[in-house]
Amino acid sequence: MKQDTKHRNNSTRVDLAATPYAPVQKRAFKPHFFRTTKVFVNLPLAVMVGIGSLSISGIAHANSSQGNTVNTSASFNALTPELASDLSSHGANVGAVVYDINNRQYYSYNGYNAYTMASSIKVPIMLTFLHSIEQQGREPNANELSLLTTMIENSNNNSATALYNQIGYGTAIAKYLQSIGVTGFTPDDTAWGYSTMTPQGMVDLLTRLQNGSILNANHRTLALNLMEHIETDQRFGVGNTAPAGASVAMKNGWVPEPDNLWAVNTSGIVNLGNQTYIVSVYTKEDPTLAAGQTIVEQVCQGIAARLLA
Repeated sequence: MKQDTKHRNNSTRVDLAATPYAPVQKRAFKPHFFRTTKVFVNLPLAVMVGIGSLSISGIAHANSSQGNTVNTSASFNALTPELASDLSSHGANVGAVVYDINNRQYYSYNGYNAYTMASSIKVPIMLTFLHSIEQQGREPNANELSLLTTMIENSNNNSATALYNQIGYGTAIAKYLQSIGVTGFTPDDTAWGYSTMTPQGMVDLLTRLQNGSILNANHRTLALNLMEHIETDQRFGVGNTAPAGASVAMKNGWVPEPDNLWAVNTSGIVNLGNQTYIVSVYTKEDPTLAAGQTIVEQVCQGIAARLLA
């Protein structure tokens, strides 16, 4: 699976997560080990009423893990007008959310729009798997630990497929995310890399991992440790824009869509001293992989410069 992990600047590089064992352009291909049943998760009311890219300052964002605590959400203009202007230039092709944990403040642009996950789905696969073995009252065996490690640290798609099948496909992920109050995920069992997620949904999931409201302490530590040891050439975006000394637990995704334009994303938890924020940036319709990487890096650089200044 080294074509999934090397040659960072090669625009022909393919994240085969989109269609394991099949050419990425053939989205209609249905591997025999995938079920074709789709499960659709209801999106938040903001999508249903057509808020789209608009984020009104003062909108309450409920975080079930914090009881009655109410966080607020604002547009990126409230964080940095320069970044807000840059985001607006991309229209609906970019969605970004950052949660400033210290100030309990969200900044959002197209946060409830759904984007292709590519390899970022490997985080929900991992967390769903860890939840499933907790329900069984056991730890991962040696083979499962190897699959988890190579799936997250090296973005190995064969490992991801093995765990995806073991947990019960996208249906199991959707059920788990619903059970912990995370919305915005729509599975695609014909090709799991084409499942979609909203940036807000990914931030909400990572927030629960960071604050300890999901999984037991050992499994949270395992998950975060794997995400902190992503191989170097896959750390673009949230990873390579964080300042020296910061710890970053992250996962990226990149894949050409059936129209041969790229979907690229980066998501992660950034800690520096007493400051912590959680960010997710998704793109679509990028002409090349490098173009998508540039966008997510610019967004993450602007966020880091502001929140960790």
